[in-house]
Amino acid sequence: MKLEIILLAAGNSRRFGGNKLLHILNGQPMYRYGLKCLKDAARMLEEENENRDNGEILTIKKTVVTQYKEIAGQAEQWGFKVLYNKAPERGISSSLKIALEAGKDADAWLFCVADQPWLLPSSVCRLVRGFLNSEKGIACVSCEGQLGNPCIFTRAYEKELMCLEGDVGGKKVIRAHQEDVFFYPVAEKRQLQDIDYQTHSRQ
Repeated sequence: MKLEIILLAAGNSRRFGGNKLLHILNGQPMYRYGLKCLKDAARMLEEENENRDNGEILTIKKTVVTQYKEIAGQAEQWGFKVLYNKAPERGISSSLKIALEAGKDADAWLFCVADQPWLLPSSVCRLVRGFLNSEKGIACVSCEGQLGNPCIFTRAYEKELMCLEGDVGGKKVIRAHQEDVFFYPVAEKRQLQDIDYQTHSRQ
């Protein structure tokens, strides 16, 4: 299976009152947490391929969608393909569509947002493993009934994802097809917390 791991990092941060992705959190810009999380998760999954005696090999491609040169530069250093969103004001759906259009060769796409600094690579890996074993078309992390990111979609849902508009992401598709969703419950709710306001970044 070809899995494309995508970091959506093009937002304008209207509620944050500044560029939250470049906001310094514990000594480094916030976007770097998500970028490193996906880099490490991809490495861990690739190492599992090397140790697998049989079964399907997982081919992984890393992509970031952004409007920011700093994020693009770091992403390229870490082996990500960079896609630019020139109209981020159209909302997260615009970044999602850019990634889908450029990733036509993938069998499934994993979408992650860049404002969840406490997400762990191990959680991403467990989500992927559970998805592969579930034979479901969608996967999503959750905690205490709350849906979160990252989410995974197979090609069966490409058309519905491409029909999303504005600041609406894949959760709309997830809620419409819950019978085809593998939910991976994370133990720590903090992993799913996204940073929308500067007060959140100090918690």
